[in-house]
Parts: sequence; structure tokens; C-alpha cells
Amino acid sequence: MRSKFLQRLFLFTAFIAAGVTSFAQDPQFSMFYSVPMYLSPAFAGGRHANRATVHQRWQWPSQEARFTTTQVSFDTYVPKYNSGIGILALQDYQGGKITSTYISVNYAYELPITRNKTIRFGLQGGIIQKTLGSLAYPSDFTNDGQTGQSVANSVLMPDIGFGTIFYDRNLYVGITLNHLNRPQESLIGRGNLMPVKLTLFGGYKIPIPLSGGSAKSKGLHGAPDYLYLTPTFNYKHQGGNDPEYFNLGIGADQLDIGLYVSRSYFLAGVWYRGLPIKQYKSTDLTLASNYDAVVFLVGANYNGLGFGYSYDFTISKQQNTRTGGSHEVNLTFVFKTSRRKAIQRSLPCPDFEYDLIRKSGMGIGK
Repeated sequence: MRSKFLQRLFLFTAFIAAGVTSFAQDPQFSMFYSVPMYLSPAFAGGRHANRATVHQRWQWPSQEARFTTTQVSFDTYVPKYNSGIGILALQDYQGGKITSTYISVNYAYELPITRNKTIRFGLQGGIIQKTLGSLAYPSDFTNDGQTGQSVANSVLMPDIGFGTIFYDRNLYVGITLNHLNRPQESLIGRGNLMPVKLTLFGGYKIPIPLSGGSAKSKGLHGAPDYLYLTPTFNYKHQGGNDPEYFNLGIGADQLDIGLYVSRSYFLAGVWYRGLPIKQYKSTDLTLASNYDAVVFLVGANYNGLGFGYSYDFTISKQQNTRTGGSHEVNLTFVFKTSRRKAIQRSLPCPDFEYDLIRKSGMGIGK
């Protein structure tokens, strides 16, 4: 009897811990423009070519509860219908016991407003599976070792999202709403609806002509040589309006703000993550500041293949020496496509594909 009671108590505690750990916090990426359809379904087909990405994040590797997130995606553009379609798969490991798997199909419609102004609308539909790994209890062990009895639990839920992006030759701004249907993510079958996530992002790409300032001077790709400065921001809010959790501050918002610098084959960036002017109550009801990390990024590209690496230097109370920071690696490949008579306006977001854009006549600031 006592053994069964301990099993149920341990299982209930594990479920609660899983719910608190995963609540209101989707996986986040520092190189958010390198996972475009995760940022917004409106990015589907945004390169007007076939594009494949592989992205990996390792968060706080020095801590025992490691977080590892893997994302792969493929998208393409259908010019006849001004539409982009893509598929995304993501798997997130939390401490080795909680696994979340996302698979979604994304559709975007591109609506030209003027020659240089465009708006895109995107829809996302898919499924999310949240799994609590096998657990062993004291009664599962004997003097000879484990009996092999364990418990595994998972929940499968549909997911719907929407996003839109407005952009011209240099400016872009977008909004995304994820989990509009409020999926039921509880592992015990009730409560704990997944909160809607709001994302606002944007930036302005500033072209600075080089080679003596003459547009006729050719750069490495046979096009005008430019240095691009792109100040950008990415604001995320999820869960803070739920009355059950608001007083404890479990719902959170966060801001990434920084600058990208790019020229020819190379891209670099630095930005800050956090909202230091806003404080939250932690679970022990003390005030906690919302500041997280300073992020550094480098990237390069050649012939449609882009590589990027970023490092998060922890500046919160966790301290970088305790967390080991966070690492991200991205590979993006854009398949070459024949030039069309009417060239679609390219999104001016920072990426690793500048040579392909310039070669196809879609350079920004020309």
C-alpha cells in the first residue's frame, strides 16, 4: 500500500514539475532569422527559391538540466499563385526527460502593394507532442537491480498559428500569433492550456556604398559593393495575461534588440536580450529583473550555402560560468533558380544568402 502511494505521489510531482518547466515558454532561438518559418509562417517561400535549413541550439551546457533544440525545414515558392509553402519539424529536449516535438505545414500568400512595397500573410497548422520520459520508482528496484517496470506518458495536440509581414526595399515589420487554438498540454488530461505567443519583429536595412561610393564599382559578386547595417528587434510575449500565473510572473515577455553588419560573403551581429526596466515576481514572491544575455553572431556564405554560429553570454543571476552560455549552429542552402522576367521583391531581413540575392538582381539599396 505504501509503495503504491509513493508511486502516485512521485508521478504527480513529476507531472507538476513538467508542467511548470514547460509552461508559457516555447523554445527560443538567438538566430531567429535563420529559422524563418519558426519566427513566422509568412516567411514560407520568402526566398523565391527552394530553401532547406538545419538548426541546432544547445542551452546552458554546463548545467545538469540541459536544453537541446533541433529544427529542420524546407520551403519553396510557387510564382503562379504568389504563394509559398513549407514544412517545419522541431524537437526540444528539456533536462533529458521532457521532449516536445513540433511538426507544421506553412502557407504564405504574397501581395504586392506597389513596386517596392509588399505584404505577406501566413498560416501554420500542425501537431505538437509533449512526452514525459520513462520514470523508475523505488519499488521497481530489487537487490539484483531494476525490475524493468517504468511509466511513460505523452499528449498529442493540434496547433494553429498566423503571421503577417510588411516590407519594402529596406524596412520590414511583422507580427506572429502562435497557439491560437490554445492546445491542451497537460500530461494528466486537464488544465494547463498552452498560452498564445505574440511575436513582434522588425528592422531597417541601411546600405552603405563602398568602392569609392560609386554604384558602378563592382563587388565580389559582380554587383555594386555595399556594407549593410541592419538594426533589428524581436519582442516575444507568452502567458503573462493568464490570471492563474500572472501574480507569480511565470508568464513572460522578452526583447532582443541589436545590430547586424554584412558585406559580401560575411555577416556579424551583436544584440541584447531582456527587459531590464520590467521586474517580475519569482516563485518565492521576490522581485527578479528580466535580463538574460548578450548574443554574438558570425556567419558566412558561398554559392547559396550559408553557415552561422551564435553564442549567448549569460548576464542574468545564473551567471555565464554556471550555465556555459548557449550555442547555436545553422546551415541554410538555397537552390539556384532561373531568373524570371518579373523579379519578386526580396525580404530585407539579415541572412546568409547575399550572393544569391545579388546575382539574381534582388539586391537591397540598388
